[in-house]
Amino acid sequence: MNRLRHFLLLSLLGFPFCAFSQSERPNIIFQDMQSEDYPSARERARTLHEATLNLLVNANKVAVVTRSGEMWKAIENELAIKDFVDPKSAIDLGKMSGAKYLLAGNLTRVHHEEKTRTSGNNTTTEHYYVATAYATLKILNLETGQFEKSFQAEHNATAGNRDEAIRQSLKLTAQNLASQVNKYFPVIVRIDKQVSSNQVSVTKGTADGLHEQEFYEVLSADGNSVIGQIKITFAAEHGATARVLQGDAKNMAGKLAREPKGGDATVNMARIEKIDGNHVVIDAGRDLNIQKGDAYKCVRLVEEKIGDHINQKEEVLGRIHITNVYQDYAEGKVYRGIGQLEPGLNITETNEDRDARKRFVKVGYKSGLGTRIKATRPAGMVTVRNDHGDYNVDTTPLGSFQDIESISIYTVGFGVKNLVKDLSTALLFDIYRMDHLNNWTGRLEVLYELPLIHEKLHVTLGPSLGYGGLKQEVPSSIIGDISEGKSDKVNASSIFLSAQAGVQWTIKRFVLSGSVSYDHMRYKKWKYDVTVDDDTKNATAPASIVPYSNVDLSGLYYNIGLSYLYHR
Repeated sequence: MNRLRHFLLLSLLGFPFCAFSQSERPNIIFQDMQSEDYPSARERARTLHEATLNLLVNANKVAVVTRSGEMWKAIENELAIKDFVDPKSAIDLGKMSGAKYLLAGNLTRVHHEEKTRTSGNNTTTEHYYVATAYATLKILNLETGQFEKSFQAEHNATAGNRDEAIRQSLKLTAQNLASQVNKYFPVIVRIDKQVSSNQVSVTKGTADGLHEQEFYEVLSADGNSVIGQIKITFAAEHGATARVLQGDAKNMAGKLAREPKGGDATVNMARIEKIDGNHVVIDAGRDLNIQKGDAYKCVRLVEEKIGDHINQKEEVLGRIHITNVYQDYAEGKVYRGIGQLEPGLNITETNEDRDARKRFVKVGYKSGLGTRIKATRPAGMVTVRNDHGDYNVDTTPLGSFQDIESISIYTVGFGVKNLVKDLSTALLFDIYRMDHLNNWTGRLEVLYELPLIHEKLHVTLGPSLGYGGLKQEVPSSIIGDISEGKSDKVNASSIFLSAQAGVQWTIKRFVLSGSVSYDHMRYKKWKYDVTVDDDTKNATAPASIVPYSNVDLSGLYYNIGLSYLYHR
């Protein structure tokens, strides 16, 4: 009866396991770490087991089968897998659980001792602890019932107190064990297509255990020989991009690529040798197929606790754009993280080009410095001719219009900052407020940003080019008759040209700007609508019936603006 009950428990356990069996990653069961039978040893074994498990789960190289403690104990008692004395029991477990491998580990010993050292001319004695953890891990093939591999790890750590030293030694030991397991199960991917002269895409991503900066051997069609080597430069969840280090990218589509078994996945990582301001030298060049225009990032791993698990995530310290490449070194420009990078730091390649750009929205205000628009102020009768005939128009109402001396301009728009080229490009829309005049301008602004304080303070220089339209109301007594009641306004258009110089101050996601510009925009040719044979046509209005016949907006302007960087 007990055997039947345990078999049913195991069968129920097999249902969630079946989902893992559909993955190409090997399914494994990770047995609790064994240790000597006393409380502190069992607690340390549990810590080592959890740390190793977290690392395996985060790496995604294997699919770890989960189980409840009560159910697992029943299975262990029934099948006696604790000591693996019965290979057939192990085989049965594999068949029923859907797992192919079982990891069995043992924390053999944790040794610690207190030591002393002196400092300050041998006047101060400091006490500290050194702890060393010893552990083994075996891989059992549940299909054959045979052990395939045995790993050993031994690491020591130093800390001011005993518990911290032990914790650090267990953490290092877990990293070593997880690394050896991951290397034992190499990932195999298929190359999808060539995307550039030296880049290919592959059909797997981080969900399948593939990670950036790992390198893979490209296999021949029969899988018996190596025809090239690629390095993963960008990995999404279900796909990745790789740089071709060896071989011909044209002949790789459709081929399999294999992570070298036991290979070092970070062999192609570069290191910062020298840094001066935003200029950097790295210790790799053509020897690693680095090319001008490549992007690199410097990251550090930080831990975050999610429930009972501790995950590691990348924090980007800075980004580098390669400007010159030599045989065994390269030069680059730091475009993010200046002041945080230093010689000796590792950098890894990334092809996330969007990180070299920052998109922004902008609002602004500008006003003329001494710009004045003179009123026409004609007197008497004038003759106007259009398709309807000749009209005699009394221009006396225009005498009441005054010169315009105040010009306020409101700006909205959006753009992109290129951090590599120190260049920003924006599409802006200006709305002018000038009493009786209604003017708008659409323009493209290009600014070169010369850094005074990197990533903070910039001097800006650059032109703007655009197009503007202006409308002004005309008294109905003047334009009503000659347009047959069709119009109450005249309009004109003009090319907009501008050159400016200023400064920008960046505070996190906000950019404050101030500048002085010289704008050129002039309206001289005026049109109004008139109906001719049931069609609306434009007629030219003489300057003598326009309140402001020569609207010259050229001159000096001061500009202030606020931008928000909505993409970092």
